[in-house]
Amino acid sequence: MSDAGPGIWLAIETAARIGSVAIGASNDAGGVRMIAGRQLQSAQRYTTELLPSIRDLLSEHGSKPADIAVVCWSRGPGSFTGLRVGATVAAMLRSATGCHVIGVPTPAAMALRALRDCGARGVEAPSLIVPLMNLRGGRFVAGIYERSADLVRERVAPLMVELNSWLDSLSAPVLFTGEGCEKSPELSRWGQVAPPSAWHATAAEVLAVAADRAASGRFDDPGDITPLYLRPPECEEVYEARRAAARARRGE
Repeated sequence: MSDAGPGIWLAIETAARIGSVAIGASNDAGGVRMIAGRQLQSAQRYTTELLPSIRDLLSEHGSKPADIAVVCWSRGPGSFTGLRVGATVAAMLRSATGCHVIGVPTPAAMALRALRDCGARGVEAPSLIVPLMNLRGGRFVAGIYERSADLVRERVAPLMVELNSWLDSLSAPVLFTGEGCEKSPELSRWGQVAPPSAWHATAAEVLAVAADRAASGRFDDPGDITPLYLRPPECEEVYEARRAAARARRGE
């Protein structure tokens, strides 16, 4: 499947308010089998909670950080603090162990979570899945993923959209997922809406998407372990808004 070789796969999901970690291992079929996962307690404690959770999960299953062959992490868009924590830990493990790194777009993991939820409920999922993430000011991040057996393939990469006009461009019924659904009650006009319990990806989906990417050798460059933001942090937006207001007062 890839040149990752034998060893432990570590998956990290800290892009959302509900974080988690998972470990897996290469199987005889050339894929990756999940071993176990653990939910993190609080997004406010990712900085202090993530590393001990990884250490404990590995230890419970007879492994240690040196056994990690691949670390995959949810690279955004998402919580700025969570993304920075995930990127920092991925880079640290890469430096310490020489493991491969795979950054998984968070919407891809969200799409897979929604697809798996349909399977668990015995519901036929539409061929297209649209994760929606709500930003301030009525803006949204959206992407389009195509169902492919029990996985998803990216059709349209995540981008910032004006939602109503973008929805009108959709040509087929879709399955919507993500917290953006909460701000858009009219989505049923364009397709199905996943239940809120399926809106957040877990590390299990991050692991599955990463394994699919690794099958075609899609590992990240060690120097490119960077979050996908799509918009500047709130502090930068506030700073730029104040600068613009000051220039306006000066008549510039």
